[in-house]
Amino acid sequence: LDYLQLIDFKLSSDRKIENILWKLREISYELKITIFITSQISRSLLERDDCRPNIKDLINKEVILKYADIIMFLYRENVFYKNLEKKDIAEIIIIQNDADKIIKIIFEGKYSGFKSFKEWVLL
Repeated sequence: LDYLQLIDFKLSSDRKIENILWKLREISYELKITIFITSQISRSLLERDDCRPNIKDLINKEVILKYADIIMFLYRENVFYKNLEKKDIAEIIIIQNDADKIIKIIFEGKYSGFKSFKEWVLL
C-alpha cells in the first residue's frame, strides 16, 4: 500500500492508522501473505548531519511500532549530498526487534529500480 497516512477514515489520525494496521495485519495472517506499507517520515532528518532515516522519523511511530513486524527504510545518500562519486549505491535499513541491519544495493536510475550487488558486474 502506498502511503498509509493518505487513507481516509472519520477518526483521529492515530486511531485511524491503528484501525488500518489492525485490519491489514489480520488480512496478512489470514491469507499468509506479506503486506508492504509505505509511510510518511518527518522532514526533521534534513536538519541532521546524517540524513539516514530512523524510527524517530516515522510519523505515527507509536502505532506503527505496535503493529509492524519489520520496519525498513530506503536511503540513497546522493539524494542529500549531490557531489558523491558513488551515486548508484543505496541502503535498505532494516529494523526488527530493536536490531538494525543495513543492506547495500545498487540503484538503477534509468529504470527507477534496485538490484543486489551479486548481480552487479563491473566492466
